[in-house]
Order: sequence, then C-alpha cells, then structure tokens
Amino acid sequence: MPQQSLLKRGIKFTPLLIILWATVWVVAPRWGAATIKRPRSTYDVRWRVVGGARTTHRFFDSSAISPSGRYVGATRTCREGPADVTPGDVAEVVVYDLQKKRKDRFPVVYRRPTAAWDAQLGAQVQWGASDDDLYFNDVVGTRSDGAPIVRGVRSDWQRGRETRLPTPVYHVTRDGARAAAPRDLAALRLTQDGYGVVATPAQLRHLETQKDGVHVLDLRTNATAFLELGALVAAAELEERPRAVAGGDARRGAECHRHVFHVKWNAKGTRLLVVVRARGHGCPRGDANHALTVDPDGADVKVVATWLRDGNHPNWLEDGRLSMNYEGKVCAFDDVEGASCQVLSERASGHPVGVPGRGDLVVTDTYAKEHAAFGLEAGEAALRVLSGGDREAWLGVFPVAALGTMPTDVWRCDAHPAFDLKGRRLALNVWVRGSRRVAVTDEIDWDALLKRRDLWFS
Repeated sequence: MPQQSLLKRGIKFTPLLIILWATVWVVAPRWGAATIKRPRSTYDVRWRVVGGARTTHRFFDSSAISPSGRYVGATRTCREGPADVTPGDVAEVVVYDLQKKRKDRFPVVYRRPTAAWDAQLGAQVQWGASDDDLYFNDVVGTRSDGAPIVRGVRSDWQRGRETRLPTPVYHVTRDGARAAAPRDLAALRLTQDGYGVVATPAQLRHLETQKDGVHVLDLRTNATAFLELGALVAAAELEERPRAVAGGDARRGAECHRHVFHVKWNAKGTRLLVVVRARGHGCPRGDANHALTVDPDGADVKVVATWLRDGNHPNWLEDGRLSMNYEGKVCAFDDVEGASCQVLSERASGHPVGVPGRGDLVVTDTYAKEHAAFGLEAGEAALRVLSGGDREAWLGVFPVAALGTMPTDVWRCDAHPAFDLKGRRLALNVWVRGSRRVAVTDEIDWDALLKRRDLWFS
C-alpha cells in the first residue's frame, strides 16, 4: 500500500514536472547554456540613441559607423509588424550626422527609398573605404514571375551621385575593394526570414530550383565572378563525407537542397566565409549547416565547422580565425579543414565579434530570450567581453524587446553589436519607447577595462 501511494503521488505531480521542464527549456538558450548570476560590477559604457523609431543597423560583421566616425548608416522601416514584411514594402536608407546634434536628436542628412530589404538586416546598408561610399540594395525590375531583381547601389551621397552595381551587395571589404553576395537575396528566405529580400511563396519555390552560389564583385573595375554552389560542394566533398553529426541516415529518394546563407569577407579581404545550409531528408548529413572558407577565385575550399541546431553566427576574427556559438560554447576555429573548437566561453550567446586592434578580445551580446540564463530582467541584453579561458566582463546592459513583444519573430530586436574601424565604439540595436532604434556607445578604454579586476569573472 505505501508503494502504491507513492506511485499515485508521482503520477499526480507528473504534469507539474512536465510544465517545469518545458518552462526551463523555453527560457534557457536553445543550446542549453548554463545559468549564471548577473555580475555585481560592469564597465557601464555610455551610449546614446542615434536613429529614430523603426531604425536598425545592418549586422555584427560590418560597421554602421562611417570610417571617419562622423556618420551612422541605417535602414528605417515603414512599420514593425504586426505581419511579416510584404513584397514591395518600401523602407528608407538613412544617414545620421553625429556632429550636428539638435537637442536630443541627430539629424538625417541623407535618405533614399528602397524596396530591397528585410526585417533583420534591412537594405544591407554599410560603408566602403570612406564616408563618400555608402552601399545598399535596391529593386531595379522584376522577373517574368514577378520576383524582384535586386542590385547593389554605391552612393556618393554627399555629392548626389549613384552607381548601380552589376550584382547585389551583402558584404563589402573594409578597404572598399570588393563586395560579395549570395546569388539572389530573396533565396535567403528559403532557410530563414529577415536577412535578404522578400518574395512570394511561389517565387521562392522557383528560386529553389535555380543554381545557387556567390557573386564576387571588384568594386574598382566592376568585374564580376560567380562561385557556383555546386562547385563549392564538390570541392568540399560534402556529398562523399560520412555523417559527422547526429540525425540518422539520409532517406533514399528524398530531396536535398543546399543554399548559400551568409557571405563574409575576412579583415584583409582575402578570404570568404560562406555559410551553406542543407535542408531536406535526402541530405547526407541531414539538415546540416557548414562554415566553408574559400579564396575569391573559388580555390582552397575548407569545411571549417559543421553543425545541426547547436550553433550559429560564424564570423571572422581579426587574426583570421572564425568565431561562433557552437555546442553551447563560444568557440574560435582556425581556418583549416575540420578545425577544433578553441573555447572562448563555456556559455554561448548572441553574435560574437572580434575587437579590431585587440586580437585577444571578443564581444558578444545576449538574446532577449536568454535573459533568465544570464541573470537579466525581461527586455534586457548584456554586452559580454570575452578574454579567453572562460574569463569575461560586461560592458553593460541594454534594452531590447522582451521575448513576445514583437508580433512575429522576424521583427525581433537583436543588438547585433558592430565595431567602428578603430575598435573603440559600437553600434547596436536597442528597444526604446516601443520601437527598435540604433544606438552608438562612447569610446571604450580597453586598457582601463582590462585593469579593472572587479569586472572580470569566470
């Protein structure tokens, strides 16, 4: 009888245990990073809002701050929800002048409409080698099925001149010599919304059958090259490799579609990172993701890392390694075939980015959904400084839209911390007065931060 009573009690509390488990799973980061306490002391870097309502800067791998440090480029959207972005919605490319503050605002000194944008990375607004070179995308026509034809724009905005480029723009080298982009920015939505250009479901199905690849554009001569994805896959031997990740065997006769997602230049503009996503039960490695590196001419292809769900946001570090969240950790990988994780932090989060001029430091944010795992309140995100050996300090805590605030996930507020060329200031997205806005920090004194023993913890 006592044993039966205990069994009944266990059954009685089973639903409660299931709810508790589900709550922990949803609140904690998807890769299960350990919960930590909020540090008592942070660097508390000062920051100020630059952009008006509904503005976002591009991403953590390119600076919204111009080379001189005077201007900030961003995308201002026509709305933030409630529904997804609709094909044909028009946004604005905007430039703010940090030297002409009027009361609590910075004036818009350039604006330009565009229909080539999406909710996370906007119109891919970024700077070239000088303040005179601003890059973004625009729709220049439509295909026979109505899908947008997207081309990059180089704007000498201070003189009122524009040049249409022969390919789209996704990432520009720091010296402004080259640009790279997936073949069709609308195809990015085949694996994830928010990063390219919006197309209808029928148009996306048509794109899935087209040859994918990477445009490489010489911005000085307008010469173009195309790295076909099929050739990269063959060079990387993705079809022949044994399974290296979980997920079971590929199903015979099932389809496998591979797509180019992110395309990124290293700091010197000599190597490309190409994120390839495989989707479909017929893929040899299941729904896998691969971080490939390659020369601009398509030579020397390496598969640096492969992952299923437990990884994201690979990016170049200043020293030529890659950083990313990988299996619950922030890792660095050498640019070699099948590289091993060099642990920068035991706790993965956000968008890890190297600090220009400080090869020993990496900064990453936290997602809104990760607040509980990092001892934060809902609607808060931290900027973490990682110094290797699982040693970290926090630059500060910033407002972001709490999980569930936005009507659909495509409008979420990710900070996307991005450094200026000197590695002293950051641009980031914040949530202020019920809207996403662009903010810029004051200069960070890295030497002073490193000497503050009260800030660092493991």
